[in-house]
Amino acid sequence: MRHSRYRFFIGGMLLFLNLLYGANFVAITPLFPLIIEDYEISRRSASLLTSLVIMVQATLIIPGGVLVTRFPMKLMLALGWLLGCSMIFVPWADSFNTLLGIRAVFGLGFMFMMPAIAPITMRWFDSRELPIITSLNMAFFALGIGVGTFYSPQLSELIGWEYALAAFGWILLAGWLVWVLFAR
Repeated sequence: MRHSRYRFFIGGMLLFLNLLYGANFVAITPLFPLIIEDYEISRRSASLLTSLVIMVQATLIIPGGVLVTRFPMKLMLALGWLLGCSMIFVPWADSFNTLLGIRAVFGLGFMFMMPAIAPITMRWFDSRELPIITSLNMAFFALGIGVGTFYSPQLSELIGWEYALAAFGWILLAGWLVWVLFAR
C-alpha cells in the first residue's frame, strides 16, 4: 500500500484539507470590523470567534484522539472534515451567538481531523517520505492561513462577509465529497 501511486491522491487530499482548514480558521479575522458593526458587539466579543475555536480544539483534541482509535480512520477524518464545513451556514447566522456556535462546530472538526491525519499518513507513506509529507501538511495549513487572511476581505467586498466565509466552507465541502467518494 505504501508504494502505491494512490498515496499521492491521499497526500494531495490531506494537503488540500490542511490548506482549506487553515483558510477557514482565519478568514474571519480580517472581517471583524464588519462583524462588529453588523452584530453591534465589542472587539472583545469578536475575538471569541477565533479564540473559541482554539479553546474547543485544545480541550477536545485528546478525547478526539481516543475516538479516532476506535473507528475507521477514513470515517473519522470525514467526520472532522464535515464539521469543518460548518462555515457554509454563516449566511443564516441571525445572531452573534449563532455565529459563535458555528465557529465552535468548526473547532470540533479539528478534534477528529488532526488525530486521524497522522495514522493515515503513516499508513500510506514510508519512513523516508513521512518527514516530507508531514512538513507539507504543516506548510499547507500555514499557507491556508495566508490565503484566508488575504482573500476573505476581497471576497467580502464582492459578495458580503457572510458569503465570503461561506465560500471557504463550500470549497472545503467539495473536498469532503471527493474524500468520501474516492478515499480508501
